[in-house]
Amino acid sequence: MEEKKEKMVKHRLGMMIVSIVGLIAIVVGVSYAWFTISLQGSKTQVIKTGSLELTLDESASDGIMLNNAMPIADFDGMNTTSYKFTLKNTGDMDSNYELKLTDQAITGTRMPDRVVKYWFVKDGEETGPALLNTVSDRIFDRGILKSGASVSYELKVWIDYNAGNEIQGTQFNTKITVDGSQIVPTDENCFTFSDGKITDYNCYPNNANGLPEITDVVIPSEINGVPVTSIGEWAFLGNQLIDVVFPETVEVIRSMAFQDNQLSSIVIPASVKEIHWASFAGNNLEKVVIKGKSSFEDFDEFGAHHNYCPDVFDNSVCANIIWEP
Repeated sequence: MEEKKEKMVKHRLGMMIVSIVGLIAIVVGVSYAWFTISLQGSKTQVIKTGSLELTLDESASDGIMLNNAMPIADFDGMNTTSYKFTLKNTGDMDSNYELKLTDQAITGTRMPDRVVKYWFVKDGEETGPALLNTVSDRIFDRGILKSGASVSYELKVWIDYNAGNEIQGTQFNTKITVDGSQIVPTDENCFTFSDGKITDYNCYPNNANGLPEITDVVIPSEINGVPVTSIGEWAFLGNQLIDVVFPETVEVIRSMAFQDNQLSSIVIPASVKEIHWASFAGNNLEKVVIKGKSSFEDFDEFGAHHNYCPDVFDNSVCANIIWEP
């Protein structure tokens, strides 16, 4: 029996080395579990189409070196090497972007995200340590990257100390991917605008204004050179919108601003400080992402009262709110 226990312990403490240098994963030794993370292609990857150009650059990093790819405590995980990379918009148009981990092909059993710990930093703001299965759809960051702007990241990954023997021999093989799409703001003539506030939308279906009919709305960051900071009461009420993109200049979304449309998902930027009553009621929302907040508990910061979520959205979406840093 003692000999059997000794063999089990030795198996559990199997060692491996994983190195990301020049985007090549090198595995050496007997492993507790395959555990690799890599990018594909060259040190600098460019996603380019038309006037959109996103550059994912990890040339400043020597990659991740895990000398003990076995379950470790968070303290030890935080002392592993960071993987550092930068996302730049070197094109002449603003861009939506989404940065996430994507599985690569494996030959065995996939390691579950519930046993993988991570620590993530965006421009100095830390998230974690936390389990990877707490990251919705493995999306670490998303937003709008203005032309000429860049975002810097750090990432550490390790196997959670509480992982059991049942994951021995499983594999974690993933890559960092970026999805980008060019942002073309909706024509300024589609908005009634004054003193930083949009008060009405004019390009709704069957409008009598002689304007185009636009139901996928990209709100511009400025109109006539003035930043858009507020969405007024009833501004987009009942306009049959199916999508809306907010600029990171908006600070206030007022009552019933987007009520009675056909929105299925929205992303609220971190710039927003107030979301007022029934702003998004009467939609088909299945997913709401709110950036920069951690819970609904800080009602006063939003200027809202205690039934905050159902007061702003329909009850059906309240369980699907996703908070992102």
